Amino acid sequence: MRTRRGTVNDDDDDDDDDSDDLSDEASHEDSENDNDDDDDDDDEQEDSSEAYETDDDEEESNLIQKKTLLFLCQEGQIRLARRRLQLLQKENEFDKLQKEVFQMGPDKNYPLHEVIMGGTLEDSSKNIIPELLEIGKQCKGPFLVMLNAQPPSHGRTALHWAAWGNASFDILRPLAMANPEALILRDGKTHGSRTPLEIFKRYHLPKPGNVWHEWAMKKLSFLETTTQLWTQHRLRLAVYKAVLYWFRHKSYSPFDKKGRKETGITPKHWFYLSVMGYCLQREMEPLLWRILGFVGGSAQITKLTKRKRRRS
Repeated sequence: MRTRRGTVNDDDDDDDDDSDDLSDEASHEDSENDNDDDDDDDDEQEDSSEAYETDDDEEESNLIQKKTLLFLCQEGQIRLARRRLQLLQKENEFDKLQKEVFQMGPDKNYPLHEVIMGGTLEDSSKNIIPELLEIGKQCKGPFLVMLNAQPPSHGRTALHWAAWGNASFDILRPLAMANPEALILRDGKTHGSRTPLEIFKRYHLPKPGNVWHEWAMKKLSFLETTTQLWTQHRLRLAVYKAVLYWFRHKSYSPFDKKGRKETGITPKHWFYLSVMGYCLQREMEPLLWRILGFVGGSAQITKLTKRKRRRS
């Protein structure tokens, strides 16, 4: 009985083992099927993501091929705008490239304006600005017109916007050096009628101890120095042109009272001009330049205000 009972028990165990094996096989097959389903889902997701990326690439390619540099900058697509620049350079489309760099929108903004107005913190903006300046330098006339441009909606040059946006020193310096005239221009009255230096002082001077204080002071020092030097230069140039005009072109005699009355210049200023005019007529230009060196030492940019007419 024990043997039989044992045998029976053994057979039962075998049946149980067989059933366990069958259940294990079934569960294994189910797990394999589940894995296959997961793999199919992963494949579908990969296919969909690849299709999505392909669609994006095609759309970007179409934009780069068909849209102008100005349009891409207006839309804030600076990365694509830079790729279009590179594409036109690669294809040797220099005429088209310069045409797009100097293209103005309905609001009179150039692509350079649009980039700086949108901010210069991103790498794409930091990289495209030097490229636009480098391409623009190849056409000196249009280049200076672009850097001096003050669109009527804001009256700001590219340098004004760079100061307003707290652009890096690597952007401020090339803009100022390429066209220092923008340093003494004022933006529109609705924006404060400020120079780039005044804009920077108004918005970007942190307190001492601030992590950005050192960089801000470096920009401030640069703008102050270059503005002062260019103001002096412009004043000296204006005085020299006045001397040439009155004492060479018009041939007035220095210190002549009748001539002073005809020109309408005040006695004090006529005396200064006459001293330099005398040097000019006597072929003593080195002395003239020496005298001019003392002119404008404390020159400042002042706001021009219209005098109010008194009511009679």
